[in-house]
Amino acid sequence: MTQESLNDGQTNGSGSGPSYPDGSLAKRVAATLPLHPADKRASSTNLKRPVCLRCKKEPSTIVVQTSKFCTSCFSFYFEGKVRTGLEQARICAYIKRMEGEEQQQQPQSSQQPDPTASSKFGNARQSKSGRVLLGLSGGPNSRALLRMLREHLLPPPNYDAKKGKPHEVFAVDVVYIDDSALQPTTESRTEEVRQLVEEEGGESVGFNFIPLRIEDVFEEDKATTCTAGFKQARSISDKIVQVSSLDALRSLFSTIRPEKVPRTALANARSRAEDMHRLLITHLLRREAERREVSCLLTGENATRRAIRTIEGLGRGQGHKMPMEEGPIRFRDVYLLKPLSDVTSKEVTFYLRTNNINSLIPDDLIVSELLSEQDGSGSGNKASIGRLTESLINLLEGNVPGTISTVNRTSSKLVFNDEEASHIAANEEEDKSDQVFEAVGPSMPLRRRKQTKESNGAGSAIAELEQNVRGLGLGGQGAKVYLSVKSWPHSTGHHACPLCQMPAQRGLQEWRKALTVDKKQEEEKVEKVDEQYPINLSDLLCYACNLLLDTPETSPSDQTMPLPLFVLEDAQRRIKEKRL
Repeated sequence: MTQESLNDGQTNGSGSGPSYPDGSLAKRVAATLPLHPADKRASSTNLKRPVCLRCKKEPSTIVVQTSKFCTSCFSFYFEGKVRTGLEQARICAYIKRMEGEEQQQQPQSSQQPDPTASSKFGNARQSKSGRVLLGLSGGPNSRALLRMLREHLLPPPNYDAKKGKPHEVFAVDVVYIDDSALQPTTESRTEEVRQLVEEEGGESVGFNFIPLRIEDVFEEDKATTCTAGFKQARSISDKIVQVSSLDALRSLFSTIRPEKVPRTALANARSRAEDMHRLLITHLLRREAERREVSCLLTGENATRRAIRTIEGLGRGQGHKMPMEEGPIRFRDVYLLKPLSDVTSKEVTFYLRTNNINSLIPDDLIVSELLSEQDGSGSGNKASIGRLTESLINLLEGNVPGTISTVNRTSSKLVFNDEEASHIAANEEEDKSDQVFEAVGPSMPLRRRKQTKESNGAGSAIAELEQNVRGLGLGGQGAKVYLSVKSWPHSTGHHACPLCQMPAQRGLQEWRKALTVDKKQEEEKVEKVDEQYPINLSDLLCYACNLLLDTPETSPSDQTMPLPLFVLEDAQRRIKEKRL
């Protein structure tokens, strides 16, 4: 202590030392001493919380990557992201309605147009294109999407078509698929999910609840049989067998994931069961959407699930069809949309909590054992490829908040390589080049000139399309979405895999034979044709579905498994296409 600081005090009468009635020296000394733990807690509570990045007033309640939002600003931020996907659904309904009107006017072009139809938005309420289909599981994602559909896509109860903002969607078919048949310890949640729909208004606001069961994939209790021996080519019978849909479903899953599996093959068996479960659910939703002739199918996959599916799909050999499965596409006559693809699981959970929205706790099919009441060893992070990928993405996102967005931005750049169309175009280009080569000679850069003409023609076509879109009355944002929807890939079912109904690779079996050690033995197996199973399914499946129908080494050579009839129908159609 310096002399100057001592002189700041006064001496008491007893001469026992200096005293400091104003406490100036005590404050200085206390400032240099370390804080007591209790003082640390008190000082930390006095610190101000970070301010919201958007409004600059309210304290932040959630951190999204590096951005901090208060509750009200986060709701605006969340709804703005989801509204982009809902705007795509509105434009898809508009496109489907216009296509329907064009088809109706073609045979009766000489007749007068319908006077009850609006020149700008038509009879969307009476048209089937004014309906969309939502796949509802009751979990947080689909539950949040159900609320967003009611608030931002469906018209309000007092909507007036002549005065209000035009709406293209007037009804939502809410489909719930009960998969309790695959889990012996669980009960059906159909009534619980129905109650969630009623909480949002039910039929009074335009929601039509449609309960289905996963065993409905075997329609009318009919199925076809397929060989299921270990390391055997998959062949199916061309005959239809009568079997209970529930028994056929259980037999299918018990074949690809039997109860007694070697520990080294247990993770692969679980992965196959998860893939088959997701494939059947997806098929039921698409089938219901096509039969009801809705404009688009909406599912509640968020950005976190999308990143997990991307890495998981690469590990399962689904890279070829990944642009068709993970992004928005037109599947035959139905658009497939994922409006929550830009929001993470954390954001969905916070949105439900702040808005007091109830949801069901989803059954974790990755952890639980399908068709097994024992063997609880599947609760670890290595239980399956899906479980391992999920733990990896969540771990990386916790340490590096930009992991999910980086994976999704990278996967969004993937473009589907239509090998069938490229093969046909290459043959046509080669024929034309040979003809011109004979007449002109090799010095003329034919390919470069043609590409320049095609690029110029494509640019003028796009400019003309943009000019025509401005006159549709969709608004500036709607016109941009319209052009984006028109550029989505279209899966027509040509050269499609009979199981997943997505495009299959060309020359897949030749590629697999080249990687086989005993090539001669494999060729001999493929050449044998069984009269009972005449259709070689392995030649028609994509690579991922070939792996999906694999069975463990404990499977006997004469084992068979049931498959839904749509697999047989698509396989027969593919064979006819090859013959033509």
